[in-house]
Amino acid sequence: MPEGLLIQPEHLRRLNAMLAWWERNQRPIETQLRRRNQPAGYLLPAPAETPASGQARWIAFTLQEDTQSFAPATVVAFWDGTDPDPESEGVDVYLTYLEDINGFTGQSGLACYDSELDRYFAVRLDRRARFIRFQLDEALSIFDATAAAQVLTFWDGTDPDPETEGITVANCAGVTNYQFSGQQYDIGIATRDDSGNYRILQLVDTT
Repeated sequence: MPEGLLIQPEHLRRLNAMLAWWERNQRPIETQLRRRNQPAGYLLPAPAETPASGQARWIAFTLQEDTQSFAPATVVAFWDGTDPDPESEGVDVYLTYLEDINGFTGQSGLACYDSELDRYFAVRLDRRARFIRFQLDEALSIFDATAAAQVLTFWDGTDPDPETEGITVANCAGVTNYQFSGQQYDIGIATRDDSGNYRILQLVDTT
C-alpha cells in the first residue's frame, strides 16, 4: 500500500471546496475517509504537488462495475490538471483507502491521483440506501433465491435504482427452503446486506 500524507486542517481548504461542490451538484454522500487518532487529520494518498503527467489531481467519478478492490469509472468532473479521460473510456479507481467498503455500479465518489503509482485512489464514496420498500415484478416462491422488483421508497442512503430499471431482491434462507413467498405486485421491505444485496425482511400479500 502506498504511503499516506496526513493533511491537517489548514491544508484542507481545497479539498473542502471540492467536497462542497460535490454536495451541491451530486447526490448526498457519506464521508468514508480513514481518520487517524490525531487532531482533525485525514489519511490520503500523497500525490506530487504537480503530477508529471499533468492529469487532474482530483476527480469526481461514477463506478462502471461492482468491485472490492478497483474498477473502471466515468469521470464526472476534475480539478488541478487536465482531463484524465478525454476519450471517455473510463479510468481505474482503487478503493485501497476505504476500509471494508465494496463499490457498486453507479456509485459516485471522489478520488485523488497518486503520481508514483499512476493510480486514482477513492477517498469518498456515496452509500446506497440501507432500507427500501419495494414491489415485486414477478412471483416469488420458497424455492426462489431472488426476484425482480421496483423500488417504491428508500431510507438511509441514496436511491439504489436512479434509472428506475428495477432491482433484484434476495430471499432469506429458511430451515429447508427460503423463507418468503409472494405474488407479483406484493409489497415488502428489504435491507442492504454486506454483499450489497437487498435482502427481504418483510413481504405483504396485497391481493
